[in-house]
Amino acid sequence: MAKSVLELVSTDRRDGGIGNSSARRFLDFVIEGKSLYEILGSYFTSRYESLAYDATSLDVANRLRTLASFGAPVISCLGWSPSRQGEREAASRLLCSSEPDASDGRCTIYVCPECGDIWCGAVVVKVERTADSVIWRDFGELYTDIDEHDVLVQRFRAIEGTEPLGPFEFDAAALGRVFESALGAPR
Repeated sequence: MAKSVLELVSTDRRDGGIGNSSARRFLDFVIEGKSLYEILGSYFTSRYESLAYDATSLDVANRLRTLASFGAPVISCLGWSPSRQGEREAASRLLCSSEPDASDGRCTIYVCPECGDIWCGAVVVKVERTADSVIWRDFGELYTDIDEHDVLVQRFRAIEGTEPLGPFEFDAAALGRVFESALGAPR
């Protein structure tokens, strides 16, 4: 597999004025010139439109269509948080240098744009390390649900129906330099 090239690009969150949504600028993951935020936007738009088609009420269908017009309801885990330490920890996970933060052994890569809390919903990825490579594969949506005992649980749904998301294999040293350059730069 040829090594992928990652860029971190300053990006503004699409905002449709839903509720109390905040304007956010974040660092988007651009791999081989393709924005993961844009790819995820296509996925979520398609998902919401499909749910709207199956909705049993016009009000719910219209709300889902409105959500669909805004694209991805998540932003990357880098470049927006006031916690530099939190962003360094996220980068460390994406380098497979520390433990994953999702319960299923995956790492968050896109998070809630309001608080970054994984329980609000997230996009996660399986991260593996070889001697000189870092591999990102098995992207999915982590969402909160209620189980049969009325307990909040996190569930995983594979991201399908969009451009293929991975696997991406990066040179480990080059990926580390990209993160260090972005996280060391003043905002």
